[in-house]
This record gives sequence, C-alpha cells and structure tokens, in this order.
Amino acid sequence: MAVSVGGSGRKFEVGVPKPLFEVRVSGQFDVGKDGRFLIKVPQDTAAVNVPITVIVNWQAGLMR
Repeated sequence: MAVSVGGSGRKFEVGVPKPLFEVRVSGQFDVGKDGRFLIKVPQDTAAVNVPITVIVNWQAGLMR
C-alpha cells in the first residue's frame, strides 16, 4: 500500500491508501534484510507457530 503525505507547520495530512501491486497468490511477505524490498516468504519457512513470551509482574523485577 502507498499513501500520499503532506502538510505544513503542525498539520500532518495523509491521503487515501492505494495498493502498489496486486498479489494473486496467497502467502506471507516480509521486508528484505536491506529494508528496501518486499519478499515472499515460502510457506514451509513462514513463522506460523512462533512462540510468544509474556512476562507478568515485570515491574517487580525492576526493583531488584
């Protein structure tokens, strides 16, 4: 997606989002290591089941 941006002074304006290209095949995409390109991630290496770590009561750990 792309959106036009503009404004002056303290005012920030954005336009209506528009697709950059049509994706005909379902799948997952990620940003390349150089940060410039969108690449298709093969389904067998896509991070579908990535574990999530939730830290509860983290404020108590700060006081140690």
